[in-house]
Amino acid sequence: MVELVCHVDITLRIFLAIVRVSHQSASYSLLQNVSEAELTLDAIDQMRFPNIVFHTETGSTNSLENVTESLKNPEFACCKSILMIFKTHDVGRGYLTLRKFFPTAKILLQSFDVIYSGQDKAITKDNWHTFDFGRSRVWGEFLRIKKYGERGDIAYDEVRGLVTDIEQEVESLQ
Repeated sequence: MVELVCHVDITLRIFLAIVRVSHQSASYSLLQNVSEAELTLDAIDQMRFPNIVFHTETGSTNSLENVTESLKNPEFACCKSILMIFKTHDVGRGYLTLRKFFPTAKILLQSFDVIYSGQDKAITKDNWHTFDFGRSRVWGEFLRIKKYGERGDIAYDEVRGLVTDIEQEVESLQ
């Protein structure tokens, strides 16, 4: 999920409100056939933030589509600040996707931990490496960053060297 908030006055209160809702909404939205974007926006008292324009996109099926569909809104295309909320283990790919299309925008990041169906614990920045499912999800994100970077879908130059270093380290372990 990517939540995008545009304009200049992004406050910590909005940031925290979105994070609180997003953390609770990931599983709920799948069950209720409601997008995470809609759940998040519904939980914010927008009247409290008169100088903020909130934009969400609900028709996409992946991060790249989310951004390209959002760019069809002329107001969104000129955003100078973007608040991005992603699952902890895929925030890097989300950031690189946004950076590709908004090279000069200020990107504010917030991640949330998620427990996947059939799992007994959330994937966090502190525990992902301690269980098979967490390692699998993070490795999958690494592979997606490499693939999408080579395809030109993300701002790959920022991490190309790191991807090469990781590949070399993995090769040395085999």
